[in-house]
Amino acid sequence: MVCAQRRYKFLAVMAASFSVERRKVMRALGAKVIATPAALGGTGMVKKAEELAEKHGWYLARQFETDANAAYHEKTTGPEILEAFQGKKLDYWVTGYGTGGTFTGAGRALKKALPNIKVVLSEPDMAPLVTSGVEQDRKEVMGLFGAPAGAHPAWKPHPIQGWTPNFIPKVYDAGLKAKTHDSIELVSG
Repeated sequence: MVCAQRRYKFLAVMAASFSVERRKVMRALGAKVIATPAALGGTGMVKKAEELAEKHGWYLARQFETDANAAYHEKTTGPEILEAFQGKKLDYWVTGYGTGGTFTGAGRALKKALPNIKVVLSEPDMAPLVTSGVEQDRKEVMGLFGAPAGAHPAWKPHPIQGWTPNFIPKVYDAGLKAKTHDSIELVSG
């Protein structure tokens, strides 16, 4: 939306498994959309975006890796949830992880405001990445580990779009390892 408003060129790389509606919205906002093969999942779209950015010298947002993702959700989504529940009891907050930003950032804001809240991370039965206990292999770029080196071994295709890519995002992983949530329940179901 920012790119549309400021007339910046924007290229969105999405797996072909993403909904047609999502692609239409991006195009309506002026983005060019490139669909990567569905079978390659999230790692395929990340790899293609990296290749295009390197080839053309484009800026790569790295939404699955940047701390700015979680920081934004900590300042916006978390407070929005708290405002929606103002004056009401909020004991649990259940979320998937997508890029990891909402889980890490909004979860951090909720825990600061409501120390006894239980943050529950849910993932599809067919894609128990986090609950598998197997760490995500990551690529090293300039001495830092970030982007997925490949698909997570526990991932299988599932019908819940946007809930779990075929890798554990660094933004999620960083939030969990930093123990920003001291009462996380991991649920596969």
